[in-house]
Amino acid sequence: MRYDYYQLTRKYQASFCQVYVSCQSALAMERNLSRQHPVPDGVIKNITDRIEPPDPHSNTWEAFSKTVESAKAFDRDTIKGIVDLIDAAILEPSSPVAEENIEEKNESRQGCSENVLHQADQIMRKLISQEMKDGTVSSCQMRSYANKLNKTKSELLEVLKRGYLISCEARALTTFTSSRVRVLLRDKKKEGTKQTFYI
Repeated sequence: MRYDYYQLTRKYQASFCQVYVSCQSALAMERNLSRQHPVPDGVIKNITDRIEPPDPHSNTWEAFSKTVESAKAFDRDTIKGIVDLIDAAILEPSSPVAEENIEEKNESRQGCSENVLHQADQIMRKLISQEMKDGTVSSCQMRSYANKLNKTKSELLEVLKRGYLISCEARALTTFTSSRVRVLLRDKKKEGTKQTFYI
């Protein structure tokens, strides 16, 4: 939860520090008994088990943290330590969140959707998914068949990466049921050059 507060300080370019008041569950239960309306011991135990003390060594954002033992009295030194912590944090505001360039993000997304490799990959994924759902293969052969289809997809994408345009038999393209897919490769750089490729 406190990480959410830290993120708020980044958003508004404010400073973040925290004072963690540590209390052993036994002491918390003892204090609970003196309350007018005590809560069940299980509630206290659950909270003390779940709460995480600051860990500046693992979490750099918790650098400005101070732990205070609730069993001890809040003396002048403790209060001075808290004030010094706040002063130090004020001098080093949290690093701001990098603003997202929405226009640039949309352009990138558009470029991705127009990418031939991306489109081919998405189409073949759908075809493979449909083929597996059709249930034409027994359950014991399902895994090896899925591996085979994914291998075929990877090989076709590799062919596309090399700069070839792909055309193949309609049945093989739409259902992946052909054990050997005959693919005609047309070199985009050398118009009219064709090569036959088998998978």
